[in-house]
Amino acid sequence: MAPYPAYVPGYARTELDPATQTALYYDTAGQPVMMPGHGTSTGTNPPTNTGNPSDGAGGGGDGGGDQDTGNDSDQ
Repeated sequence: MAPYPAYVPGYARTELDPATQTALYYDTAGQPVMMPGHGTSTGTNPPTNTGNPSDGAGGGGDGGGDQDTGNDSDQ
């Protein structure tokens, strides 16, 4: 196995804006930069089924429960 590649963020420091409670990102020169991007989740295959809970919390109770196979798609 190969080690993970080194990660270098696109910002040098962050601060918390006290008024909005959101993070502010700054480069090495102290200039504001855009928030780093992030991936998106594409869900599970097949979709998670939480209908007819078998724990007695609601109607049904016939053992439906969670039918997720753990076969998640790429994120």
